[in-house]
Amino acid sequence: MNWIKKIINKIKHAVLDIPDEYYKEISSKSFQYQKFFNEMISSLDEKLYAGAIINGIPKDKEKECEKEDEKAQKILRNAHDKDLSEVSLITAYLQYAIADLYERDKYKDNWISRIQHRKKEDFFPDHNYIANLLEKSSMLDEEKYK
Repeated sequence: MNWIKKIINKIKHAVLDIPDEYYKEISSKSFQYQKFFNEMISSLDEKLYAGAIINGIPKDKEKECEKEDEKAQKILRNAHDKDLSEVSLITAYLQYAIADLYERDKYKDNWISRIQHRKKEDFFPDHNYIANLLEKSSMLDEEKYK
């Protein structure tokens, strides 16, 4: 399993087991998370990630996903070097990737703050929903990546 898939695999355990830790982690370093989040949305293809998390990775997109994975690895490693949680950062990115397109664009410059103040019913999923999607997703098909 490649590096990004290992990080994503951690989400289903970390986020489901201790959901309050997700918000605690990002709220203590919101500015730094927003900086790396901005780098992710300017560098990565959120349509590809949204499709992969919801429908799995189609055979014809595997090479494209590998290229995206390399870009994501670089960003997540840099975030890790700044003592930020890769799990929290990729979860925030995936919340953005599958959010309502119009609404998310209005909040992209302060996304990290926005997700901390999510309403019970909102235009983007909570972190537990992301974890549940990943658990069901072929993105986490460990047998495929052994």
